[in-house]
Amino acid sequence: MKIRIIISLFVISFCSATLCWGQTWNLTPSMKAVLNNGTLTITTTAASEAMPDFWWGFAPWNNVSHTIQSIVIGENVTSVGDHAFLTCRDLTSVNLPNSLKVIGVRAFDGCSSLSVITIPDAVTTIDDYAFFTCESLVTVDIPALVSHIGLMVFDDCHALTAICVDAANASYMSDDGVLYNKDKTSIILYPEKKSGTTFAIPNTVKIIESAAFNYSTLSSITIPDAVTEIKFGAFWKCEKLAAITLPNSLETLGEDAFHECTSLTSITIPASVKEIGYGAFSYCSKLASFQVNAANTAYMSEAGILYTKDKTVIHTYPAGKSGTFTIPSTVKTIGNYAFTFSPLTSITIPGSVVTLGEHAFRECTNLISIEIPNSVTIIGNNAFHKCTKLVSVTLPDFITEIEFHTFSSCTNLASITIPDMVKEIGSYAFYECTSLTSIILPASVEKICWCAFHTCTNLASITMSNSIETIEGLAFANCEKLTSLTIPNSVKEIVSEAFWYCTGLKDVKVSWETPLSVPDDIFGGVNTKTVTLHVPNGTTALYQAANVWKSFEKYLEYDPAGIEDIGNQNMKAYISNGMLIIDGLEAGQQWSVFSITGTLMFQGTADSVETRHALPLQRGIYIVESEGRTVKVMMN
Repeated sequence: MKIRIIISLFVISFCSATLCWGQTWNLTPSMKAVLNNGTLTITTTAASEAMPDFWWGFAPWNNVSHTIQSIVIGENVTSVGDHAFLTCRDLTSVNLPNSLKVIGVRAFDGCSSLSVITIPDAVTTIDDYAFFTCESLVTVDIPALVSHIGLMVFDDCHALTAICVDAANASYMSDDGVLYNKDKTSIILYPEKKSGTTFAIPNTVKIIESAAFNYSTLSSITIPDAVTEIKFGAFWKCEKLAAITLPNSLETLGEDAFHECTSLTSITIPASVKEIGYGAFSYCSKLASFQVNAANTAYMSEAGILYTKDKTVIHTYPAGKSGTFTIPSTVKTIGNYAFTFSPLTSITIPGSVVTLGEHAFRECTNLISIEIPNSVTIIGNNAFHKCTKLVSVTLPDFITEIEFHTFSSCTNLASITIPDMVKEIGSYAFYECTSLTSIILPASVEKICWCAFHTCTNLASITMSNSIETIEGLAFANCEKLTSLTIPNSVKEIVSEAFWYCTGLKDVKVSWETPLSVPDDIFGGVNTKTVTLHVPNGTTALYQAANVWKSFEKYLEYDPAGIEDIGNQNMKAYISNGMLIIDGLEAGQQWSVFSITGTLMFQGTADSVETRHALPLQRGIYIVESEGRTVKVMMN
């Protein structure tokens, strides 16, 4: 056994160094691939055969892709499969056969060292993103038979100076290195490194295609009056573009059309425009105002801010406009990306607003607090992503989900109250909220999604009610300050690495009479031998024999019908004259009161070392919890 391990490690390190020798993969019964001395050769014994497509990152040579320096594809192979050579970053030479007809989706995506590619004459299709981020490509020749060039095929090719199309091609043409469709009504790509500072789009052009001018260093672009549509990301990161005149013929402006054009200062929307995609001007950090032609029937502007014509949707607040802002009471929807990257320090949301769109306040890095009125029922994903100064948020009562990335990377968010109707905490909802110290999940919550609290490195207390059924993978990963964990009896599924590297854990409490079957790695990185596992009376032997749970060495039984204190014993709770008295809490610590069945009855925050709260409750047993400490009280 030791010999096998030594040999395996030798092979891996040898392959990782520079080149791999003699590896063979059978792609089909008649097609094989051989990697030898840095050259990957693919051949077929069939008269004509297409290479298989691969899922992203699942080509058989993916683990050694960094050793591939050249690729040779033999005759009779008719296609390069989807994702075939994804991120072969050291690839410098490709030899394609004359039989080739199709270059698949992302076939050479990320081949950042590839400076030359010869596309065979028989090729008819170059699919989406085929040469995406081939950062060293300088020129490309498109042969005569190519009839389909997919979406963003040469996007992020930062060295590209020209694309040349065979004059006999019936679908495409080039003019001075710029790629167009055959009748020159669509401009497809202006190469990123093409020389010059100004460019006038030909008068024949009606459509500016997606990513047509991505990363261009042009300082001036003239758009003719014939253009009716500017598609998604057409001028993405044209950082030197200081001004642009939208033509009176324009009807549609796609999403992210002028994303991160950081030199733009103002935009005039002509009367002809009927649709502006969300994020069309996102991250335009100097953009201070919009002006809309009064005759436009779809949009209007007021004080430089872009709204729909009826002023019920705030579409875009210019990212270069600072200060404070009160949203007008006519507004019902805050659009996707409406305030993205805004320097505003204060935003007031009126009670008329029902929907906060996706990315609505993303990266508002000067925003310290915000109150969301109870009229809001939907908060879109990424709504407050990377609001790094945000300390407090008041959430509305009627939302049912905290969507994915809603508060991710809000590194100063210290506390938040989850409303009682929330059923799901979305993936990455509070990812990297490194100032969050405690969280109470109300009785409505049924699911905690992937990475929901991942890297909340100061989270010391999590209160989960007896309604939660699913805790997904990495939900609490890297919560290194979490010392005590109570998993409710209602939980039916815990996914891989849910509590990965929660290295501060000292106590874990479970209440299943029969141990829940869980993946091997839910406590990955945790030294469970030093953690006390609290289990129901009479079940220690079952847990000692159960996978994962048997890795604990310290067991403490308790009565599930009662409650025993765990963690810090300073907290005391008792009933006096119909009042709940909680002693031993520091100001700012959160507390919760549950029924014996796990229903959340009250929650609050201590404002002194003695907190009082009237208990309008019937007789019974109640559980007081604060930051992992639990105490049983009885109401007579």
